[in-house]
Amino acid sequence: MAKTEQQLRCYHCGDACSKSTALHYDDKVFCCQGCEAAYRLLQDNGLCDYYKLSEGAGIKIEHDSWEDKYAFLDSEEVVNSLLDYRDEQLAVVRLYIPTIHCSSCIWLLEHLPRLQEGIEEARLFFSKKVLQLHYRPDVLSLKEVAVLLARLGYAPLIRMDNAAAEEKRPTTDYRLYWKLGLTGFCAGNIMLLSFPEYFSLQEIVEGQYLRFFQYLNAALALPAFFYGGSDYLRGARHSLRNFFSGKDRQLSLDVPLALGMWALLLRSAYDTFVAGQAGYWDSLAGLVFFLLIGKWIQNKTYEHLSFERDYRSYFPLAVQRKSPQGYYRSVPIRQVDKGDVLRLHHEEVLPCDSVLLSGKAYLDYSFVTGESRPVEAHQGERLYAGAKVIGQAIEVQVEKPVEQSYLVSLWDNFRKERPAQRRFVDVVAQYFTFATLTLAVLSSVIWYWLSPDSPHWWMVGSAVLIVACPCALSLSTPFTLGAAMTVLAKRGLFVRNQEVIERLREVQHIVMDKTGTLTESSRSDVEWQGQPLNHKEKQLLASLVAQSSHPLSRSIAQLLGNIPLLEVSNFREQKGAGIAAEIAGDIVRMGSAAFVGLSAAPQSAESYVYVAINTRIAGFFRVRPVYRQGLGEVLRSLRTMGYRLSLLSGDHAHSAKLFSPFFKAEEMHLEQSPHDKSRFIESCQQAGEKVLMLGDGLNDAGALQQSDVGMAISEEIHAFSPACDALLRADAFEQLPHILRYARASRYVVYTNLALSLIYNLIGISWAVSGALSPVIAAILMPLSSVSVVVVATLGAQWLGFRHFSKINSKKQ
Repeated sequence: MAKTEQQLRCYHCGDACSKSTALHYDDKVFCCQGCEAAYRLLQDNGLCDYYKLSEGAGIKIEHDSWEDKYAFLDSEEVVNSLLDYRDEQLAVVRLYIPTIHCSSCIWLLEHLPRLQEGIEEARLFFSKKVLQLHYRPDVLSLKEVAVLLARLGYAPLIRMDNAAAEEKRPTTDYRLYWKLGLTGFCAGNIMLLSFPEYFSLQEIVEGQYLRFFQYLNAALALPAFFYGGSDYLRGARHSLRNFFSGKDRQLSLDVPLALGMWALLLRSAYDTFVAGQAGYWDSLAGLVFFLLIGKWIQNKTYEHLSFERDYRSYFPLAVQRKSPQGYYRSVPIRQVDKGDVLRLHHEEVLPCDSVLLSGKAYLDYSFVTGESRPVEAHQGERLYAGAKVIGQAIEVQVEKPVEQSYLVSLWDNFRKERPAQRRFVDVVAQYFTFATLTLAVLSSVIWYWLSPDSPHWWMVGSAVLIVACPCALSLSTPFTLGAAMTVLAKRGLFVRNQEVIERLREVQHIVMDKTGTLTESSRSDVEWQGQPLNHKEKQLLASLVAQSSHPLSRSIAQLLGNIPLLEVSNFREQKGAGIAAEIAGDIVRMGSAAFVGLSAAPQSAESYVYVAINTRIAGFFRVRPVYRQGLGEVLRSLRTMGYRLSLLSGDHAHSAKLFSPFFKAEEMHLEQSPHDKSRFIESCQQAGEKVLMLGDGLNDAGALQQSDVGMAISEEIHAFSPACDALLRADAFEQLPHILRYARASRYVVYTNLALSLIYNLIGISWAVSGALSPVIAAILMPLSSVSVVVVATLGAQWLGFRHFSKINSKKQ
């Protein structure tokens, strides 16, 4: 008989390798030179903790010439098409890594800065399998980055037809279908071979064949257990390892499921190979099969009920595009195409990669790089999406189609540092697994004490472990709030994340800005007071206000009309005071009396924008605000709902007369600088109030960021405002009370789901403890509870939306 060659396991990837071909290094075994090289690389940089996170955590390194495979990255043109941002000291790129599969991958990839000099930051989006890297192009090239990742087993998939390759990656996980097919085949054949047991026909089957069928059932059950149930077994192992190592003090749902599967396996093995009985191989294979079916149903349900794509499709961002006639008009960014000419004002964000047409520009790339240092760009240079214009307005020509998803990622990546809040559902879920394990053990002990000769105690314990479903508890909140995000988006409110809706529920005090918030920015009653303006003076003023996106600047621009603009230099904007620049040799200033050099100004309830050309005061624009439609009704409704209201404005105290019909004297706080607004909100928070700040997103960035919920309102939404938590379309202002009521009411959908989940678990566990529930039926019920939670959350959120907003629709009709 030939001697069987001993099989070894590769320390890096875990694959089997023969003794004759295995490589040995540092008392460890490797299947190939690639895996050995990856281990040496990690060892040299002190990153071998990677292997502690998961056994065989690495990925098999195929023999390949990575230098040749990524040779196309030597082309500067190709590299530029892939980068999200680049300057002399920093480059940002997103790479799709299809081989990412576990927590070890996350740990290693996010430690790349320790592994390679020149990589400044690595951030992994696990669900999308996208790695975002910030690296220094003067230290290493993109090709070197790709080769490094490939040698670690994480070769990036780069498609030349689309730099954002992850948008086109296949989303189907065929492994689940393979597991379903194999497990279903095994379960079906086990049940077929078990027919004599089901109908008590053992006496008509010869003993030798009966034993053969039992052994065959055991053989068929093993691939169903170890392959079909591998995700649950692996997840339980990782969860237990993290729990006992102190990394995670909460056990996952996989733990009780894996224990139930092991209980069935061990009991069935004892019955078949020791006691000579049939065992529960059909229950074990059927359990895994129905668990996989439940996972497939959940995946399909989540795909159809996904709220993320709705959120992105309603994201309200617009930009000014130049028409063939030379005029600028606002268009949604999805209508912007390659070759279009765009104009961007001070503090507006570039929505797509473009080429600068203006002579010079100063840009803030902090949304992309995290650094707020201004970057100077010159005519003909390439500008990257996410750049914020500093100073005078610029013209750019779009170089490649708009990637709206990238701006959404800028919006998503913004985070405020706030203390974490523990929700009720988190507290319940934390102890649920421990309670389930305790109940399963007690049930098994009691049944064994009552009937020690019966195998029923195995069935009871495993059924309790399987039927318990803490995932229903954990799904209720995210899916309810996710569906609520979609409902609110359709009504004109675009929230950054689910946490914003939870914070909206807790708001007690609503603080409002005046200009562009309670008044319309697109419509104002503007009148010039002073000597009539000649054509050149109009050109000077039109050229200056064209640099700003402030509502008053837009109102004055409408009054001046479409006239040829002059070149502007040294533009500056002092928030809350005014704007100034050098135009055609003249120094032009517009703003408050103090900003242009006046010591006194007339006292009036109206707003005044003074104009100084060089040292001469030319006059002023008198601006009478146009209140937003339904302002009075909105404020009355908010007071009825119990909110405390405050008005913050930088206008003079005499402006109080304009809003005296809407606000009490003690509610109005005027002559407030941006810093004063932030301090006012901070003082309210120190008094224990949760504050919602409603501003225009331009001069109120500090206040919006300081508040518990910052909501920016705008009519065209030119200025992308990462300082805010939510964007409210101006035409949806009348719906603000209904939006807040809806946010409050959404908690009842969560409570309903929690109640349904608890009722299900009480009934299911009680049924299992009674001994009347088989593990197979438990496996069917468990995923159904999760799907029901998702359906109730989505339909409940939609029904609430219909109930709260249908009155508005009926009024409009």
